[in-house]
Amino acid sequence: MFALCVLQLLIATLCGPGFQEPAPDKVSLHALVDRLYAAYAEEKLEEFFSQWSLKSSDLTSRRQQLQKLFADNERIEVRSVTLLKMKVDGERASLRVVVEMGTTQGKTGEVAAGFGRMIRALKCIKEDGQWKVMREVEAEEELAEAIIAARTGQERAALLAEEKELVTVKLRQELIKRGDRLRRQGDYSHALAIHHLAHGVAEAIGDESTALLAVFDQDTGEGDDNSDSAALHAVRVGPVIEVVWTARSGETHDENPVAQATDGIDDTVAAAVARVSEALEG
Repeated sequence: MFALCVLQLLIATLCGPGFQEPAPDKVSLHALVDRLYAAYAEEKLEEFFSQWSLKSSDLTSRRQQLQKLFADNERIEVRSVTLLKMKVDGERASLRVVVEMGTTQGKTGEVAAGFGRMIRALKCIKEDGQWKVMREVEAEEELAEAIIAARTGQERAALLAEEKELVTVKLRQELIKRGDRLRRQGDYSHALAIHHLAHGVAEAIGDESTALLAVFDQDTGEGDDNSDSAALHAVRVGPVIEVVWTARSGETHDENPVAQATDGIDDTVAAAVARVSEALEG
């Protein structure tokens, strides 16, 4: 009886003077998010992807990710789903969703790492009057992509200022991964700027020790065997390149910054740092 009274009060409040009915697109997008993560929690793969557009370029890779996730974990629990932001622009929409979840590993029965509170970024498209998902990634990944695309340091700083909630360990990892990719492509100046920004993020969240520890872990073979090798290599090179960048920018007076930066680091990393140093001198 109490619950019924509360419901009636809520309806009366919502439908009273000043109440504005939500726009149809917003209602539909809310429902899309509900269906998407309900299917996720119930491990209904086909139901999950029935919410996706067949035009999505991420469809295959996301399906493979979820297949592995469902196979590796015995139980997936979605504790809450909260829609933070919604922007509708004609037939397209951008959403920001907070998902609280946890998983139990099938082999060990232990709580799986890497879950908890996650902020997901969704891109949606309206097809035949129905909203469908085009992309669904961690919001830090989306922010890292925007930072890479930014043309100036001021634009990158503005993006970080607008997205303070996303200044996290995950963002640092995504920036380092992309910075290393730029380095391998030969875009050294851009790579240095991104690595520099990544370490600024690490300092802001008190995570600088993690980046430095990754260097020593990789050199001694004591790192996490499950870490992605490319990402770990990027973390490893990042602090070293930062030393060279600092030296070459005139902020230090070390006589041989490259030698000091590469001391104790293997030949592959030393060669990479040497190439960056040469590029800066050129």
